[in-house]
Amino acid sequence: MEKKRVLLIDDDMPLPGSQSDRLSEFFTEMKDEGLLQNEVNIKALVAQVERIITSVNTNFKTANTKALIVNKAAKTVQIDGTRVSFALKEFDLLVYLMEQAGTAMDKDTLMDVVWGVNCFSDTRVVDTHVKKIRKKLGQYADMIQTVHGFGYRFEEGI
Repeated sequence: MEKKRVLLIDDDMPLPGSQSDRLSEFFTEMKDEGLLQNEVNIKALVAQVERIITSVNTNFKTANTKALIVNKAAKTVQIDGTRVSFALKEFDLLVYLMEQAGTAMDKDTLMDVVWGVNCFSDTRVVDTHVKKIRKKLGQYADMIQTVHGFGYRFEEGI
């Protein structure tokens, strides 16, 4: 059985400085530590790496990828290359479970985090939203596991 791929993208956390500056600094440090040959042209190396990154990013974004891809900044979900619409609370719940992957989360905590501490709804709201999320996830639905009598856990690669 093929392992399912999951990617949680958080574009709203950019690294400081330009990509070229960061790459140049990284390769200069490697050169200073003797990990690169002295005759290596840092500018040419940075340019080559940027071409590779651009190519990979372009291919990744356009490929019909067999994966669950969640982009937090854009608030989008792609399943095997197809965009799937999620209601805001469904999206927030999915993202929170993914961020806590491998950890069983109780329903009260999920209510507090996703709906806010001032929400006085029954925890069945969580169950209803998880049911809707699972339906939309299709073959990836089993990644949200029920922890009976407690809550839910997101497990990657099931």
